[in-house]
Amino acid sequence: FDFILGKGRNEGWLFSREGLLRYGSAERALASDEENSLLKLEELILAGGFEFPSENELAGEYKRELLTGYLHILRERKSVVRIKEAGYIHSEYISKITGILRDYFADENELDIGKFKKMLGVSRKFAVPILEHLDGIGYTKRVGNRRIAGPELAGAEE
Repeated sequence: FDFILGKGRNEGWLFSREGLLRYGSAERALASDEENSLLKLEELILAGGFEFPSENELAGEYKRELLTGYLHILRERKSVVRIKEAGYIHSEYISKITGILRDYFADENELDIGKFKKMLGVSRKFAVPILEHLDGIGYTKRVGNRRIAGPELAGAEE
């Protein structure tokens, strides 16, 4: 497998970045109707805001194989972020959340789920997966039932 990966990269017929693999080059060419469908999907995710849609909800709009490919492209473009198995949130909202947390932790040391839910105006269904995602990328760190600023936020304050 490693041999095939290396050969494909060296010969230019296999592209890989951040654990994603695809046959072909770094540039993915889409027909205009595909690009329009992709933009429609991005707008649908953006419209979800902090209450992001699940993949099953998105599957109601797209055939599963198209949806998987489009989500892959949007993740590659860093337009959307997968929130565990819960769904997809637009990167714009992740930026808003990290800004909210940066401001919050400038004055406070700990955050509980109830406070986080109120900050975003969401239910536990959305708050918990978002916090788990933020734990995973280092913006928060879970300590018991609370969160403290993770290394990504602590480093940003220095």
